[in-house]
Amino acid sequence: MVSIFLGQRMLADPIVYALLDPLTKEVRYIGKSMRGLERARSHFRPSVLSQPKRTHLLNWLRKLQKQNFVPEVVILEHCHDDEQLSERERWWIAFARGWGCRLTNVTDGGEGKSGFVYSDDLKNKMWRVQTDPQIQRRRSSAVKETLGSLAVVEKLCAAQNTPKAKARQKSVGAAVFQRPDVRAKQRATLFDPVVREKINQSQRDFHVNEQRRATLAQTNALPEIKEKRSSAMKEVFRRPAVRKKHQEHTQSAMRRPEVRKQHLAGVRAYWERERQKRGIAGPRMRINLLVAEAT
Repeated sequence: MVSIFLGQRMLADPIVYALLDPLTKEVRYIGKSMRGLERARSHFRPSVLSQPKRTHLLNWLRKLQKQNFVPEVVILEHCHDDEQLSERERWWIAFARGWGCRLTNVTDGGEGKSGFVYSDDLKNKMWRVQTDPQIQRRRSSAVKETLGSLAVVEKLCAAQNTPKAKARQKSVGAAVFQRPDVRAKQRATLFDPVVREKINQSQRDFHVNEQRRATLAQTNALPEIKEKRSSAMKEVFRRPAVRKKHQEHTQSAMRRPEVRKQHLAGVRAYWERERQKRGIAGPRMRINLLVAEAT
């Protein structure tokens, strides 16, 4: 076993790790991580220990915190992938329990809470807590109070807009959508008639809602929003693939009679407004109408 303490370099390999009591050197928790010691370190962060959540592990960590101690982190084994990681975590937990270690783990290890079975009394208690109106109001007010602080919001936005955070979100999303099961489930969901009808109805409700339309129009009328959208569209249309796709889509749409009729009506209305504005009706306007009819 290799002992790694806080303050040293954090390894980024898939590992099975253990948390040791700094006083008795007894193994009290065994976990797994795909990000090296980053997850092990997250157990005793102040933001985690200050939560109202109560578990055997958190109670033990809070007790050490009151005594100004932190657990020692020990790497038990390096693994190659998540499947091996889950298997080895189960083996180490069983091994430690066989030696009489007083582990704070509530499961047998592996994926999720595979070794933990909720009793009916515990399920009923959890349901009563989650549906208690007083607890719901208290939780809602706490969230509003936290997010209402401008400093907290700015800190969250700054953390999410860093290049490292954006790259991590992009890599995680790409890895998830590369999985065949996720892609198949997404395709099946999008082609489900019930889901498509819900999406269409939601879009119709959004456009029919006068208050939303007024708010959207007011927002789009702001000069900074116009400038931002204009620069974004210019940046997008600089890509040859986007221009080619847009051209193909336009040509395909103009082959439909109803689209050509609507386009011609729009052109006629535009030139009628121009005629009334300028007070002229010359050959140039007739040429433009002929071109519109020909296209």
